[in-house]
Amino acid sequence: KLVVTNYAKWTHSRKFGLGMDHFEQVILDEGHNAPDAVAEAMQVTLNHHEMEEWLQFAFPSAGDNEFFTWKSWSAGARYEVEKKMEEYKIKIEEHVNPRPTWIKDYIHLRNLCRRLATLSTARPQDWVVDRVEGGYQFDPIRPAIYAEGTLLLRIPRIIIVSATLRPKTLYMLGVSKDK
Repeated sequence: KLVVTNYAKWTHSRKFGLGMDHFEQVILDEGHNAPDAVAEAMQVTLNHHEMEEWLQFAFPSAGDNEFFTWKSWSAGARYEVEKKMEEYKIKIEEHVNPRPTWIKDYIHLRNLCRRLATLSTARPQDWVVDRVEGGYQFDPIRPAIYAEGTLLLRIPRIIIVSATLRPKTLYMLGVSKDK
């Protein structure tokens, strides 16, 4: 009934699995790191290899760092990834012993689809895009709007502790003063 984990494990268990939201009480130690943990959990990175080489789906023009452009682009890319996923699913189901690389590619496509879904449903004014080595990185500006779905998970009792916890940190998590 008692679990000790870190922010990365906590947020990734929800992102890639069923999560750990069945607890009634959670203590978030080093609470001053919580907003960064939410932002990191929401961060999306897309690289040239997976999009342009593997899937043959070109990025928007190199100079376009407006998130609004990327939002509509990601909706189209997500559609293409879903079609490719369906092809792999059929190929895997048709064979008694599917190749491990097919399964690996299918899982990669599923995770890519999740990342593209994040971008295609995000509010453009709440995200920034940066060109990074090998692709692009997308980060939320305001992690508070994602704190419930990635960190707090509607758990009834949450205690946030830190030697350097400030009211601004709780504000950045969307926690009101009256809680």
